[in-house]
Amino acid sequence: MRPVLANLGFVLQFAGLLMLLPILSGFYFDEIKSLTSFFITSFIFFAAGFLLNVVAERKVLDFKSASILMTSTFFLLGLVGSIPYFYLNIFSDSNILSRFTNSYFESISGYTTTGLSLLTNMDNLPRSLLFYRSMTHWVGGLGIVFILVTFFYPESVVERFGRVLGIEKIGENIKKTFVSILLVYSVFIVLFAVLNYYVGISNLFDSIDISFASLMTGGFSPVSDFSKIAALSFNNYY
Repeated sequence: MRPVLANLGFVLQFAGLLMLLPILSGFYFDEIKSLTSFFITSFIFFAAGFLLNVVAERKVLDFKSASILMTSTFFLLGLVGSIPYFYLNIFSDSNILSRFTNSYFESISGYTTTGLSLLTNMDNLPRSLLFYRSMTHWVGGLGIVFILVTFFYPESVVERFGRVLGIEKIGENIKKTFVSILLVYSVFIVLFAVLNYYVGISNLFDSIDISFASLMTGGFSPVSDFSKIAALSFNNYY
């Protein structure tokens, strides 16, 4: 299990690094309570990842170990990623257990791009939290765990990870394929964010937020009613 733990530590540290995006949104919207929850989440990601790297050595994984890594990664991403929902108590649960299970459900739904949500009114939630919620959707939609390992393992091992996820090899080099996927999605996020801004969604983070929600196709809407966004864009444009 040590090689699995070491690789898991690397992924968790990268997840902590990605928390920089919602942290910036928290500063931008001046939402101190949300910002606090993001810092706590980032710290736990980094601390857990660093600890796992200290106690274990990263090595090439076989198929069984790769399967364990993928399962463990999504479980822990969802668990640690539930902290902002739990900390802010967005479901207004007085029962701690219910508060945790609802928060974990929302978090794991994002990271696995399931898109199911217990939230009914996003308009009353902190905007930085909505950005964070859509970002988890983007991370899961990209298969960021698999893309990360493509940079650190040989072609044969990457193909093994691909079989774990049920991904067929496209072309002669699967590593190039997934790097291309990462680049394509990144370009589309930037492109749609610019288009959103051009048609009237003047806030940068809101624009990116909507791009995340649209491109990942999981259904994580950052607003309760998209017609409001359409109306705002129409009025601003004309």
